[in-house]
Amino acid sequence: MPTVLLATAWVDIHTSEGRCFKVRALLDQGSNFSFISEALSQTLRTKRQRTDLQIKGFGEKYAGSARSRVSLNLTPCEKLNPVFPVTAYVFPRITSYATSRIRPIESWPHLQGLSLAYPDPSSRHQIHMLIGADVYGSLLLRDLRQGPYGAPTAQSTSFGWIISGPTGSKETTSQEVTVLNCVSALDVDSLLQKFWEDKEIPTPTSLTEEEEKCESHFAQTHSRDPDGRYVVRLLFKNALPIDIGESLSIARTLYGRLENKLNSKSDLCSLYRDFLTEYEALGHMTRVGESEPTENIPIYIPHYPVIREDSCTTKLRVVFNASCKTRNGTSLNDHLLIGPKLQQDLPAVLLRWRAWRLVYTADIARCFDKYAYIRETSITKESCDVRRMTLRLLIFAFLQGLSGK
Repeated sequence: MPTVLLATAWVDIHTSEGRCFKVRALLDQGSNFSFISEALSQTLRTKRQRTDLQIKGFGEKYAGSARSRVSLNLTPCEKLNPVFPVTAYVFPRITSYATSRIRPIESWPHLQGLSLAYPDPSSRHQIHMLIGADVYGSLLLRDLRQGPYGAPTAQSTSFGWIISGPTGSKETTSQEVTVLNCVSALDVDSLLQKFWEDKEIPTPTSLTEEEEKCESHFAQTHSRDPDGRYVVRLLFKNALPIDIGESLSIARTLYGRLENKLNSKSDLCSLYRDFLTEYEALGHMTRVGESEPTENIPIYIPHYPVIREDSCTTKLRVVFNASCKTRNGTSLNDHLLIGPKLQQDLPAVLLRWRAWRLVYTADIARCFDKYAYIRETSITKESCDVRRMTLRLLIFAFLQGLSGK
């Protein structure tokens, strides 16, 4: 089998702490990422970041995983420029690559007079870094020297000339082949661990300061109305009045676009009208006169339809967009605190099904209802299939539509 040279180079590695080290690096465009050895990482003494990169070789055979990575800068030896930032994953050992002794590089006419990135490409000097495809392309320069078939090729790079390729047929006793392929994915052990975590009895999770504030606010302010719904005040990040911009003109513009869309689609317009009529009949919104005074700045929330063809109860759902930006670039949601996650993950719910003989599913028509007060404007007095309500929602209360048990 032919003896093959792999491209190697001397490089200077610079850490964020200002330390510099000269190492031999293997340039491999077949690797998705760059790597350094564990021994080099300990020598660098630079800050690591946790990660989980699974490494596979030829035939998708699992070769291990990199648990940390470091951010470095590469430069040619004894030069300050150019600088190549690189994120290198830490792995116990990079490669044991070493070729058999070959004839001098200068013996190939097309390789004479080159300033090599590594003086002796067949050296057995240990390799502590692998430069992958994430950096490889940036190192290449235009010059390339090729000899006859079966001779090595020289490529000009920012580190100097690198030599790679066959050096001629020669019988060798070693049948080792160096192949590296990297994919970012969870290994089987991690997936199995998550499976058993889902089967365990859930343990209380610690809450952040904001989440604890939300829980305390709910306990102090929530109540239950005669219909069984829970009522809770909105919790703002700062004391009232909040610093939010004018929203009426933006809501009017968006509603005008929605109106044009509804006028061109009669089926959608009919569903939209029915939804809003029911919303008003259920008492989830009431009119507010144009001149009716308000204690704080009113917030007008745009709305739009969402079609759900597979829904058993509601084909059309109206979404109220509280994330719509006002004139000062903030939205209602920007001023509200976010509480802890209350819903369980779907896999955890599905795993519990095995404990019961019968399981029921249902399509919830309304999970979160709002009491909204509609301010009358000149637009609402015009006739339209959807009654031309602007539905600029002035929020006074927020109801979680949870039916009583």
